[in-house]
Amino acid sequence: MTTAKIVFASTANTPLFAHYDGQSEPQPAFISLDLTTGEVDADYSGELGSARPADVFHGIKRRYPVRCDLTLDQVTTLLTDILPTLQRVLEGSEVVWNNCNRAGKLNDAALGAEAELTDWNMLGTDFDHRVITDLAEWMVESGEGCWLPGDADNIAEFIRAFDLDGFVAGEDVGDTLMELWADRLYNGDPLPANVALALIEDGRCDDSNWTEELQAYAEGRYPA
Repeated sequence: MTTAKIVFASTANTPLFAHYDGQSEPQPAFISLDLTTGEVDADYSGELGSARPADVFHGIKRRYPVRCDLTLDQVTTLLTDILPTLQRVLEGSEVVWNNCNRAGKLNDAALGAEAELTDWNMLGTDFDHRVITDLAEWMVESGEGCWLPGDADNIAEFIRAFDLDGFVAGEDVGDTLMELWADRLYNGDPLPANVALALIEDGRCDDSNWTEELQAYAEGRYPA
C-alpha cells in the first residue's frame, strides 16, 4: 500500500504567495496529492487563468485549494494535520485507463475524504492572519516613524532589527526600506545623512537626476 508522505521542502517565509505583475489577484495556492507516489506538496499555481497540468486535469495529481497567505510554519502544520485524511484518499484511489488517458479514480470512501478537505472551499481558513502581502504599503500605513530612521541610527542595525509586529513578509525588508527612502528623495523630501549614505552605498540612485541632492544630504546639508 502506498503511504502518503510530505515532500514539501520550501524555506520561504510565505511559500504559497505570489502576485504576478499585471494580475489583479495573487496566484491561487493548493495542496497536492500524487496518487501514483503518495507525495504531498504545497505550492502556488504557476499558470495564469484556468490552465492546469495534464496530470491535474486527469485527476492523477489531486489539488485542494489553500489560503495563499500562510506562513511557512502554518503550511507545515496544516500538511501534518490533514495527512491522515490524504492517506484515506490515497487508499481509496487507483489510476486507470479511460480509453484515451490514464486518469485518477476514487471510490466512495476516498470521495468522502476529499469532501472533508474541500468542505470549507479553502484549507487553512482557521489560521490567524500573519502575512504581510504588500510590505511597502504596510510600512507606509504604519507611518513615517516606522520606516524612517533617526539621525543617529545605524542603518544596518535598523534594517536587521526592523519590527514587523509579529507578522512575516515574503519581501526583503532592507530592499523595501531602500525603495521607500529613494521615493522620499524623488518626492523632494529631506533625508537624514545616514539614510542618504546608505542609498549611495547601495547604488540605488546612481545615474539619476538626484545624485547631487543625495550627496548633499549625505554631507548633512540641504541641496542648494
